[in-house]
Amino acid sequence: MNIKQSNKKIPMKSFPPWERPLFLIIMTFVGGYMNAYTYITRNKILANMHTANMSKLGINIALGEFRYALHFFAQIISCMLGVVFSNWIRHIVTKNKYNKDWRIVALLLESIGLFCIGLIPLSTPDYLVTNLVSFFMGYQLYLFRKCLDISHNTTICTGNIRTVGELLFDALEKRSLDSIKKLLIFVFLTFSFALGTIPGTLISLSISTKAVWVCSFILLGQALWMNKYNLKYEK
Repeated sequence: MNIKQSNKKIPMKSFPPWERPLFLIIMTFVGGYMNAYTYITRNKILANMHTANMSKLGINIALGEFRYALHFFAQIISCMLGVVFSNWIRHIVTKNKYNKDWRIVALLLESIGLFCIGLIPLSTPDYLVTNLVSFFMGYQLYLFRKCLDISHNTTICTGNIRTVGELLFDALEKRSLDSIKKLLIFVFLTFSFALGTIPGTLISLSISTKAVWVCSFILLGQALWMNKYNLKYEK
C-alpha cells in the first residue's frame, strides 16, 4: 500500500506484531547483519545487494568477463529461488490447514537454514555460501513486506529509502504529529539495516562463520513471538 492510501490513522494495536515497527526493525537488523557476515567471512561479498549485482552482471558482460558475470547472475537467481521457496512453503502450510500464521513455520525453517550455514567451513568456495545466503534473504524478503500498512523490505534498502523520502514530504506538507511519528518510525526502520551490519561485522571478525548463529537464534525468537500472539487470539 502506498503512502497516500495509508494516511488514515489506524491504531497500532490493530496490526499483528509482524506488521509493527519493533518486529520489523529486528528483521531488518537481520538483513543488515547477514550482509556484513558474508562481507567479512566470504571475501567482501555482499550477498543481498542485488541492485549492485545487476549492475556488475551487465558490466562484466560488456567487458567480456563472462565467468564473473555468471557469479553475479547466480546470486540474483538464488534470491529469486528463495522467493519461490517461500511461496511454496506458504502454499504447503496453508493447504494443510495449519491453524496459525504460516510464517511461523517459514521462520523456523529459515532459522534452521542459517544455523546450518554456520556449520560450513571456510574452505568451502565462497560462491556456494553467498548463494545460500542470497537464497535465504530472498526467502525472508517475501515473508514480511508491510509495516503499519506501508511497504517495507527487510533485506534490501532502495525501496525503503524511497518510502522515507515520501514520508518526509508528507511530514513537511502536513506538519502533523502523526506524519512526523510515521517518518521517524520509518527512518529508524530503514537505518536498522545499517545498525545490523555493526554487530554483524564485529561478531564475524570474532568467531568467523559461526557468527550467523546469532541471526538463527533471533529468527527463532521471532517465530516464538508470532506463536505467542497466535495462541493469545486462539483463546
